[in-house]
Amino acid sequence: MCKHAKFCSVPLVLLTVLSTGGTAACRPGNAARLAPRNTEVPFAYLDSAERRWPILVGRLAGEDRLKLEHRQDGQVVASGQRVKLDGVSARIDRQGHLAVSARPGIRARPTLHLVLSQGDTITRQAITLQPAPPPRPISYISDLVDDLIRMFWDGSARRWRPVTRDAFDQYFRRLQCQGVARLIVWPGPFPTLADPANYPATDWRLFESCAREILDNQVLSTSLQKQPGQPPWRWLRLLLKLRLDPSIMTAYANSARVHGIKLSASFRPFESGLTKYYVVPRFDDRGRFLGEFLPLASPATMFHPDEVGFAGYGELLRRMNRPDAARPAIIEFENVPRAREMARRFRDGQRDLRLRASPFAPIDENSLVFVAEAGGQRLVRYGDIHESALGHLHELTGWQLEATSDTSLRITGLNWPRGLRFLWLEAAGDHGRKLSLPAVGPTAVRAAAGNRLGRLVQYWALAGDDPAHRKTRVVGIPLSGMYRTEFQAVEASHAALLATGTSQVTLENHQLVIDRGADWSVEMVDFEQPRARQEAIAEIATQLKLEAYDEIFINTRSHTQLAASTGDTLAGSGRLDSILEFRRGRRNYTHLGIDRAAAPRGLATHKPFLERSGQDKSLETITTWHTDEWFQACPDTDERFPWRFHRSRAIARGVRKLLVDLERRFPKTRIRVVIPPGSRVETEVRKGLETMKRPEGGVYKSDFYRHIWGSLNHIPSIGEGLAAIDLSGLRVEPAFLGIRFAPPPGPLDLFLEHALADLANNRHSRFRGTHSFLYEAQETLRQKDKAGFAKKRESIIRKLLARKEIHEVILYESADWTYYLPQDDPHSYLDTRAAP
Repeated sequence: MCKHAKFCSVPLVLLTVLSTGGTAACRPGNAARLAPRNTEVPFAYLDSAERRWPILVGRLAGEDRLKLEHRQDGQVVASGQRVKLDGVSARIDRQGHLAVSARPGIRARPTLHLVLSQGDTITRQAITLQPAPPPRPISYISDLVDDLIRMFWDGSARRWRPVTRDAFDQYFRRLQCQGVARLIVWPGPFPTLADPANYPATDWRLFESCAREILDNQVLSTSLQKQPGQPPWRWLRLLLKLRLDPSIMTAYANSARVHGIKLSASFRPFESGLTKYYVVPRFDDRGRFLGEFLPLASPATMFHPDEVGFAGYGELLRRMNRPDAARPAIIEFENVPRAREMARRFRDGQRDLRLRASPFAPIDENSLVFVAEAGGQRLVRYGDIHESALGHLHELTGWQLEATSDTSLRITGLNWPRGLRFLWLEAAGDHGRKLSLPAVGPTAVRAAAGNRLGRLVQYWALAGDDPAHRKTRVVGIPLSGMYRTEFQAVEASHAALLATGTSQVTLENHQLVIDRGADWSVEMVDFEQPRARQEAIAEIATQLKLEAYDEIFINTRSHTQLAASTGDTLAGSGRLDSILEFRRGRRNYTHLGIDRAAAPRGLATHKPFLERSGQDKSLETITTWHTDEWFQACPDTDERFPWRFHRSRAIARGVRKLLVDLERRFPKTRIRVVIPPGSRVETEVRKGLETMKRPEGGVYKSDFYRHIWGSLNHIPSIGEGLAAIDLSGLRVEPAFLGIRFAPPPGPLDLFLEHALADLANNRHSRFRGTHSFLYEAQETLRQKDKAGFAKKRESIIRKLLARKEIHEVILYESADWTYYLPQDDPHSYLDTRAAP
C-alpha cells in the first residue's frame, strides 16, 4: 500500500506532493506533465547570470520530448531545447528544468511556450519571462497557514487544490519577481514539519490518534464540505495532515532552496496554545474528563502543562506556603432579591441551590468531543455522553448560605477541590429555578485567609436552544467548523444579557460559572523550565535540518488574550467594574483576561518578589485586579504593581534562558530576536503626542500611540517582559518591533527618535551592526485609496531605510504582499533614496 493511502482516502486534500527532482507520491506511473501552475507567475531572469526553475511534475520517459517554442504572430520562429531572443537565452534539460540567462541591461519580456510531446499527445503552456529586480532590503514574515490557504484553497469549488510542489514553486517565483530573498516562516506553535522523535512516544500516539480521527471522521467531513467560505476547522485539518506527512513541508523547503529563497525558522515564545480559539475536550468511555486536545499546541504544552506551563496565582501561593490565601471559601452577592427569604429557607433545610465543581466549562451538546476507546480516539456528539460526564462532577457539600442584608447574600464554607477549575452554581429544584441572582454575578470571592480572589472570570451559561443562549456554552468541534471557547462564550453571555436589558437572571436551568483559572496554563509556556526549552529547540532543529533554513527568528507575536469578566477604565485613575456594566453604559475599558492571572512558577522562590509581596499582608497584590494595573506601559519598578512588574521580568528571564540554549545548540546560526519598545518609549511618545499639532488642526493626543506601534506582533500583557530582557554575553541580534499601518510623519518621527535610542545598547548583546525593523503595513493594501496609501507606505519604508540604524524592513505578512502586490518589481520605489 502507498504510504499516503490513508491521506488519499480523505477528501480534504489530494496529496500529490512532489520532490524537487520530480518524484510524485500516490500517482501511478509518475508520468511527466507540465507543472499546472507554471502559468500563474512570470519567471524572473537575472542580469548577467543564469537562473533555473523546475517546470515538470514527474519524470520524463525515454521517448518523451520537451522543447521550447517562441512565436510571433502565431508562427513558430524559434524552437528546440535552447532558444535565443532579444538578448535572452533559454534552455531546458531532461531533468525538467528551465534555465534562463540574459546579457547585461536586457529588459525583454518575451512569452515562451513549453511543449511536451508524449507519443501522440502534445501539451503546451505559455509562460512569461521578465527581468528580475535587484535584491531589495525587504523581507516578509509568513504566517504559514495563510500562505497555504492562498496556495491551495479553491474558493469557487469550496475544496483544496492538490498539494503539489509546483504550488510552492509559483509562490517562491513571486518572491523572485518582487526582489525578496528571505522569508521568515512561522510554522505554528506545533510546527507543520513535525518529527515524532521530538516527543515521547505516548504523546505522539495520542496526538496522532486524535488527528487521524479529525481527518477521517465522515460526519465532520460531510458537514465541512457544506459550509461556505473557509471555516477554521477546514484549514486546521490541513495543518494536522501536514504534521503527519513530513514530505509536504520538505518539498516546500526544497522549493525555496531551488529558487534561491532563504528561510528563517521563526519561533514565538508567546504563542503556544491558542486556547482563545481551539479547545476540544477529551473524555473516557464512561464520561470522565481526561483533558483537552489543542490542534495548534505541541504535545508537551497540550499534555504536560504542569511541566511547561505558567502557574496560576493559586498554585504560586501554595508553593509560597500560603495555601489559605488561594483557597476559595466565601462568595458574596449584592442586589439579590429576597436574600433573607433564601437564607431562611436554607436554615430550614431547603436546598434551592446546587454547587458543582468541574474541570470543564458547560459544553454545547451538539458539538463533537473526543471519547477514548481501546482502539484510539473517537469524535462523538457531546449530547450523547452529557449525562455520564455530568455524573462525574463533584457536588460541594457542607457550605452555608446567609443573608448579610435584605439584598446581600453570602455563601460560606466552600470546599472547592483543587484541580477542578470551574464552579457551577445552579438551581436545585423547582423553587430554586424561580430565584434570581445579579447578572454581573458575585460581588466578591474571598479566600480562607480573607483576601479577595479577583483574578477570575464569571459568566452565565444560558440554557435552551435559543441561538443566543447556545453561544454561551463552549464547543469542542462544531459541525459548522467554527470555534467557541470560554472567551467567546463569555462575550456571548454578556451580549445575551444586554439584549434582555435585565440586571437580574432568574435561575431556571441556567448556570452561573466561576472560573478561577487553571493551576497550569496551556496558553503560556514557562521557558525557565528545561522541558519547555528542550521541546522548542528540538522543533527548531527539525526545521534547520532543511538546507533552505539558515537562521532563527524569535518573534513577539501572540494571541494570548483569554476570557475576562472584569474591566478597568481606559482613562487612568478610574475604577474596576464588570465588563457587563461597562458595556451597558457604553464605556470603554481594558479587558482583564484570566491569562494575566498566571505567571512563571519561579516567582514562588524569587526573593525580590517574595520580599515585595510580604509587604502586603493580604497578598491582594497577587490575588486580585487593581485599578490602572494594566493601563499603559509596564512599570519599571515593583512599587505600585508588583504582580505585573515581576511577572514581566520572570518572562524575560525565561526567554533569556531559551536564547542561551539556542546559542549553545546552534553556535554558527544567526539568531534574531524582536524587541518591543521599552516602557520609556511609550511614556515619552505619549507625552509628545499629547501636545503635538495635527497639520489639519488640533492635536494628536496621547492615545494616538495605538496607531503607531506594531500591535499585531505584540500583546504587551505577555510580551512586555521581552522589552526588558538582558542579552549580556549573547551574540543575539536584536530587531525593532516597529510600527503599524501608516503613521503620519510627525508621530512617526517622534516614535523613531525614542525607539532607536531605546535599542542603541542592543540590550547589552555583543552584536554590533544595523538592525531589522518590523512594519505591519498590510492593511494599507486593503484601503479604498490604494494609490494614496501605497505612496504613504513607500515613503515610510524609504524613511526607515534612510536611518543609519536600519538596514532591512520586514513586512508582515507575506500572504498579502505576495498576492496583492504587482509581480513586477513592486519595491522599485526604493530606487529613489529618502532623506533620513
